[in-house]
Amino acid sequence: MSLDAAALRRARRALTVSFAGNGFMSGALVARLADVKSTLHLTNAGLGTALVLCSIASFLSMAPVSRLVSRVGSGPATMIGVTAYALTFPLLGVLTSVHFLWFALVIYGVALTIHEVAMNSHAVALEHVYRRRIMTVQHATWSAGQLVGVAIGGVLSQCKVPIFWHLAVAALLVLGVAWSVSSWLLPASIDRHDPLATIEAPRSRFSLRHLPFFFVALGLLGFFETIGEGAAGNWGVVLARDSFHAAPLLSTMPYVVYAIVMVLGRLSGDRLATRFSTRNILAASGGFIAVGLGVGMAMDSLAGEFLAWVFLAAGCSNVVPLLFSAAGRAARTRPSSRVRPAGALALVTAIAYSGSLVGPPVIGYLADVVTLRAALLLPAALGVLLVVGVFVVLRHDDDVADLSVAPR
Repeated sequence: MSLDAAALRRARRALTVSFAGNGFMSGALVARLADVKSTLHLTNAGLGTALVLCSIASFLSMAPVSRLVSRVGSGPATMIGVTAYALTFPLLGVLTSVHFLWFALVIYGVALTIHEVAMNSHAVALEHVYRRRIMTVQHATWSAGQLVGVAIGGVLSQCKVPIFWHLAVAALLVLGVAWSVSSWLLPASIDRHDPLATIEAPRSRFSLRHLPFFFVALGLLGFFETIGEGAAGNWGVVLARDSFHAAPLLSTMPYVVYAIVMVLGRLSGDRLATRFSTRNILAASGGFIAVGLGVGMAMDSLAGEFLAWVFLAAGCSNVVPLLFSAAGRAARTRPSSRVRPAGALALVTAIAYSGSLVGPPVIGYLADVVTLRAALLLPAALGVLLVVGVFVVLRHDDDVADLSVAPR
């Protein structure tokens, strides 16, 4: 199916709304997570246990979500995802008991997975027809939405606005805007596949690089990075409030700075990857994570947290979007690839995002054994592994199709 330039621009705008809305709700939760912890009188390990359930639900839903996206197309699946996400999101503010929080996090994890796999799959499809890198810019809009969500959430937390009403209004706002532009998304026929045909017989000689192992390796690189990204979102406010005794509004400021740096980094990510290669950008990202967190946590102060979050954001900003883009393009363009783009994205997403979901509870358990500040050195160590892994997995720089030609 051929699409004119105007239709592609509209699809990109609608996808931008979806990414920004997802980030906005994520930012709202980041800003209120310390309030959730204090309301239910949770320890670091207690909050970690709740987040584990979200992680398990998300991971187990990856395979059926991949089949859903393949069956209905990433455009319709994106709208299913944003609807499910918005409807379940306010339940995180119903803090009647820790058991209800567990229930809410389980269904939230499934809804979040649907939306994130679908919208990232749609970004890959749009890159393919657009003939242009757009993934990191889309993730920049996610970070921008999160920045706004955190900033507003910090003010509402300081003013003691009830968590439920905060999350409910945020969800309704996102849902309304997303549906108002839903018709602009690419048609389902762009990337809808028979789920029974997602695995095809290889058409050329056997090569490990064309087997799912390549996508598993990409997912592991994302896993190393998202441990740090999840730590920033789930423990940054807690660290500032509990360890450095910052007021509710001030405790959100390190993450506000983090989100600003994420936006700036992702806006330049596509150009940097085109100029310096995906491999070099990913390796530099791991170095920023390792050095920034190591130095910042050693300072043992709120100023040190600000410094750590700046470097952490610089390192985290482009890892996941570049990996997603590489996985989707490899699935589409490699002649002997046996995995559809939605399947490749689901596999890489499942492994990579398990870091952002598993990492925070692991850090919570470690924090109760040592200190939260010491536990945050875990993602610093994984930053080193990211650097090493990049040069093992991506031995030939950018081993993906050229997307330098864009439609006019």
